[in-house]
Amino acid sequence: MKLSNNQVKYIRSLGQSKFRQKYENFVAEGDKCVTALLHSGFEIESLVATSQWLEKNDHLIKSHREKSFYATEEQMQQLSTLVNAPDILAIVKQKWVKAKDLLNRFKPLFYLDGVQDPGNVGTIIRVADWFGFGGVILGPGSADVYHPKVVQASMGSIAAFEVAKADRDEVLSFVASQRVILLDMAGEDINKSSLPADALFVLGSEGKGIDVEWFQLIPPAQCISILGAVGRMAESLNVGVTAGIIAHSLTKGIKK
Repeated sequence: MKLSNNQVKYIRSLGQSKFRQKYENFVAEGDKCVTALLHSGFEIESLVATSQWLEKNDHLIKSHREKSFYATEEQMQQLSTLVNAPDILAIVKQKWVKAKDLLNRFKPLFYLDGVQDPGNVGTIIRVADWFGFGGVILGPGSADVYHPKVVQASMGSIAAFEVAKADRDEVLSFVASQRVILLDMAGEDINKSSLPADALFVLGSEGKGIDVEWFQLIPPAQCISILGAVGRMAESLNVGVTAGIIAHSLTKGIKK
């Protein structure tokens, strides 16, 4: 079926948070991400692609043919948030899990305390997926996990990974404080720390770091840092890079 002008307007509207909340859908772009979602538990509302992509990938969309629309290259450019428009995008139903369910798993988790940059949030999801984390919990002020840039930065991990939303009080009502690890410049060197295998790592915002109230509730011994060279010029690490170092350190078995 051919894409209509009204559908173009609708898909473009999903680039805005208020419309993602209203329709509870999001847009995924590109062959890798869409293919991953087609093989996941996500509900696909519709597919929009060039006629060439649809013909080439007919075997992938057997159960979605009635939901598939072909668009011109000009329309794909109008719909895409990327510099170079892809040949395929999907409109997908959002999926959330309960924070309690993630916290009940014996796996490490990331809690994002106001991490606002969509690229960083997507990178953290990708890191967590790569290292076998149990999920990611978004705190207030964090970028929407279904923001186009988050979906893109996750490089398909959004399709296989579970995400919840919860504030600090809700999280601490379900998890013992001993399990919570705060990432802060003033913390103990990670290489000297004992990290629980099911740790909940709290990552703060790019500018302000972790909210000060966390430090009033969590023992100082559970605040760790990634120390660099003595004469370094850099004042801090990107939060996505920090997540990668933490995840790698945990898999190396710092705590036996």
